[in-house]
Amino acid sequence: MLEKLPNFHYQLSAMNCNFRGIEDVVNHFGSSRIIFGSMMPVISPAIPLTQIAYADVTDEDKRNICGENLRRLTGGIKS
Repeated sequence: MLEKLPNFHYQLSAMNCNFRGIEDVVNHFGSSRIIFGSMMPVISPAIPLTQIAYADVTDEDKRNICGENLRRLTGGIKS
């Protein structure tokens, strides 16, 4: 999906079973394609937060995933 759809973004909670999944996506497509998600309150946010904390990516990549990507995507939305 990420290869074929340039506007597709991957929501992090769907990656909870992929060892080094964050690193794989960042290395192939960049950190701008991942959106933080936890499926809270059904699932604890501990899994995706731990994945980000221990991911072997830059601090900038972690900031993108944790919120900058969503801010960028929703920047034009007015309340």
